[in-house]
Amino acid sequence: MLEIRWRRLCGWRQLRGIGDDEGCVRERRRGRVRQNLTSDVFKKIVGADADERKVLSKQGCSVRSNKTDGELTITLKDITPESFHAFRAFLDNPQNLAGVGDSAMMSTAPTVTAIKGNMGCDFDAMKGSSPTALAGAERAKALGDLCNKIFAGTP
Repeated sequence: MLEIRWRRLCGWRQLRGIGDDEGCVRERRRGRVRQNLTSDVFKKIVGADADERKVLSKQGCSVRSNKTDGELTITLKDITPESFHAFRAFLDNPQNLAGVGDSAMMSTAPTVTAIKGNMGCDFDAMKGSSPTALAGAERAKALGDLCNKIFAGTP
């Protein structure tokens, strides 16, 4: 119920041209994740159906398959391009990921991190025990495609 009220308030603010507050920006980002991380997309990446969704913070959530222990953790954040590129030093074997946002990289962790404007998108993916889960470059491409869908409409 609170979520519905929050969406109405944010929509009202936009219609009146009042501008966004931080809460409305976060709500739109969460909406992009909900809209684009559909059951079929999760199943393609992890190889199993999702049966658990958790909000981890104002910026992150987790979707999990308890049958296979496959999991996606998603974090959306405000970040400067300088901070984004400095993050590379903390990744295990970072490699550029072309065609995602303004810049993106993947690592063997398995992590995909991308930026568009000042919006960052991080995915940590664990395929679990499913033999049909995507791995390596195929998984990175699927996560990059998901980042691009979430970035849609970001200046």
